[in-house]
Amino acid sequence: MSFLQEKEPQEDILKSKILPVFESFLSFLKKPRVLAAVPPLSPFNFMLLLVLALVVVVPYGLVMELAGVGQFDHVIEELLRDHKVLVMIAVIVFAPLLEETAFRYHLNMKRRAFVWGLLLSLVLVAQMWWLAMVVAVYFISLFVMVSLKKNVPLHFVVYASAVLFGLIHMGNFRDFDWLANFYWVPFLVGIQFGLGLLLSFIRLHYGMWKAIYFHAAYNAVLVIPAVVFGFE
Repeated sequence: MSFLQEKEPQEDILKSKILPVFESFLSFLKKPRVLAAVPPLSPFNFMLLLVLALVVVVPYGLVMELAGVGQFDHVIEELLRDHKVLVMIAVIVFAPLLEETAFRYHLNMKRRAFVWGLLLSLVLVAQMWWLAMVVAVYFISLFVMVSLKKNVPLHFVVYASAVLFGLIHMGNFRDFDWLANFYWVPFLVGIQFGLGLLLSFIRLHYGMWKAIYFHAAYNAVLVIPAVVFGFE
């Protein structure tokens, strides 16, 4: 009898708290939408989504290492060896603020947000001129279409912003040969693309600041152990 009593609450938690979050995210991936009222993001759901991201990221990273991603020189790892505190502040504080404003703020489809996104994203991708051009065309096109009251599918904007968010992280690899290693690109930015979709879900369902907090927590979980345990 006690076993059944313990099992039932566990099933209730699964049905009432865990499954709805996953179902809501999967529904968002199929048909993104802006909620009329932003509900609170509970600490439980915040941690649940963070665990979801890490459960995917950690094994993916291990597989990529085995596949040979270590051949590419990652700038962040080098900086962490020499400037731990500064890099931690940049990655945990400034990166979420800049990247979320550049790539998620405009998901509300407001013209002012397109301008902010254009300015900030150009700063972030200044070292890659071709990507800067793509970003400029993207935001200017959105600005013009919304100004002309043209219908812009939110599905397109969410996925396009996630792709751009992933591509800017290619700047973390020093002297990356795009022509010789083009087939690596989808794998190198795969995690950032998925994270971009998750952050878009949080931004549109729970608010902009929640996306920034989540991004900061995600970066902290990955960076702090790297600083504590160091690199080989």
